[in-house]
Parts: sequence; C-alpha cells; structure tokens
Amino acid sequence: MKCLLDPEIKRALQKIYQRHPKIIALRDHLTDIDYETLEKIFYFLKALYDATVYTEGHTATLDRVLPSMEFVLDHFEKGKILHVDDPFLGPYINSGWSKLNDYYALTNKSLVYVAAIVLDPYQK
Repeated sequence: MKCLLDPEIKRALQKIYQRHPKIIALRDHLTDIDYETLEKIFYFLKALYDATVYTEGHTATLDRVLPSMEFVLDHFEKGKILHVDDPFLGPYINSGWSKLNDYYALTNKSLVYVAAIVLDPYQK
C-alpha cells in the first residue's frame, strides 16, 4: 500500500513544487511537520486497516471479531499514551478509543458473541 510518505511520492511532490513556485509562495504545500503528522497518522491507521482486513472476506467468522476488537482497543490505549501530548492526534485517538470501548462493552450483552467464542474449537 503506497501512501503519501512513500519516498517516490514525496520526490514527485517536491518536483511539482519546483516547477510551480506559486505553490510555495502561497504556502499551499506540505512541510516537514506535515509529513511527520502524516507519518504518525499513517502508522496509527495501518493497524486499523490490518484489523479490518483480518475480519473481512468469506473466511472471516464471528469468532474473529472479539480478538480483533481487543487488538484495536489495545492499539488505541497505546496510542493514547504515545500521543498524549500531541494536540492534533491525541484528541482523535481518545475519541476513537471512547467509541470503540462503547461498542466493545455491548458485546458482553450479546449471547451471539459468547456462543461464537464458546463454540470455536480453537478457543478451547
């Protein structure tokens, strides 16, 4: 998966900036701080992408949901610590953790999730 942080893409953007100096003059370009922020966002979201891929498709079953949710919750909890002082990313991580925690708490009320775990031979 290519992202904006890919060196090829960064070089291509820098070439565009060189060819069109107005972009720099208007301050309508990505700065080094912007790239750092994008890198943090990309690596945080990469784990969420991986969890999504793990729980989709014809081979995914309900017994994968809870472990995946636990992985994502743990990722958010680590992110809350890692980005506690980040004025941009910190509030978004806290908000995401809060919403996911609400949904995770609802799984305790669903017998379907409990049955999926109990009946899964790999969980024994």
